[in-house]
Formats: sequence, structure tokens, C-alpha cells
Amino acid sequence: MQLRASIAYNRRKDAVSGFVTDGHEAKKILADHAQVFLIRGLIKNFKQPIAYTFSSGMTKGYELAKQIKEIITGLQQVGFKVLATICDQGTNNRQAIKILKEATRRSYLCQNETEMPRDNIFIINSQEIVPIFDPPHLLKGIRNNLLTKNLNYKIDGKPGTAKWHHLELLYKENPGYKGIRLMPTLTETHIIPTKIPKMKVKYASQIFSRTISSNMGYLAGI
Repeated sequence: MQLRASIAYNRRKDAVSGFVTDGHEAKKILADHAQVFLIRGLIKNFKQPIAYTFSSGMTKGYELAKQIKEIITGLQQVGFKVLATICDQGTNNRQAIKILKEATRRSYLCQNETEMPRDNIFIINSQEIVPIFDPPHLLKGIRNNLLTKNLNYKIDGKPGTAKWHHLELLYKENPGYKGIRLMPTLTETHIIPTKIPKMKVKYASQIFSRTISSNMGYLAGI
């Protein structure tokens, strides 16, 4: 997350904060970004922030990979079983995941393993971990790509092409009866590219909702 660069004096610790630090070493550079690590239970419903670092600009991929490995190792040492990591599709996040996957493959090669690990995992201290991109960002990413690109697909062996233009037509044709629209939640902030709030997830999820797809399929068959 982005921060406003500033410094502050902590009287209790007799220290000045606001500089770049990875949790071990501070640099004489003002920080303007924070990286927060949080754990969440899969069986039991809990979540807890466990670590944070400060950087100038986004944390570089190699540094982020180092931090992820260190934090997961620490969690394993106190008894946690880490099954997955979740992040958005930021360049540094993707680079960090790639570095961790490549490190896993190198480890297998050095040990002369006959079978390589699966492509969708990395391994830390013999524990397989699945990196996952969080669904809200995936929805926004799919929507943003569909704004400028067509999607080719096959259903039951039959090829087809999905276009943003189809949604524009649906919005224009949005039928109704006595002032009641068939899809009242479909608005120009969902359809017109210049008016779409790109950071709001709901405008992407509602586009791919069952209501929209059902009505589009029904109207296409008329």
C-alpha cells in the first residue's frame, strides 16, 4: 500500500521511524510503501496480521520472495501449516512467485529428483504451497481485458467469441415493462469504459453475474 513519506520520533523506543526497512535492517531512505503480511485460517475462521515492511516504491520481486520465504518458515516453526499464498497480480508479486517456483525446481534438479514438482506450487521446507491470485482482482483483470480484447471460447465443441460490444448492446436493448427494467442494476458505470470505476470490484462482478448472463442468453435466443 502507498504511504505519504514522512518521519516520526518514537519516544518510548528512542528511535526515528519512516525509513525503508525489511524488519531486520533499516536504510537511510524515506519509505512511501508498506507491505503487510496476514494469515487466515482455512478450518477455523481467524485472521491476524503478522508482519510488515516498509519500502521506497513497490518491494522488488526478489526481496518480496525472500520475505515470503522467511515468514512462511517462521510460521512453520511455531506449528502452522501454510497451504497457500494469496496476492493480487502486481508485477512484483508475480515476479516473487516466479522466483519461488524456480528455486523449487532448482532444488529438485540439485537433488537429482526424477520427477519435477507441479507448475502451480513452490516448496518451502518440504511443504507444498499453492500461490493464488485473489478472485476480486481476477474479476477486474478479466473485465479490463475484455474492454479491449475479444475472448475466444468453445462450448460443447462449438467455437464462439465474446466481445464487450455484446454487453454494450445488452445495455442499450435492456427491455422493460411499464417502466420496470429487466436488469435494473446494469448501468452506464458498468458498461461505458470512461465511466467505469476501475478499482470497484462490484462493477466487474455484476457484469459476470448470473442475472446478466441469463438475460443475455435469453435475448440472444429471441
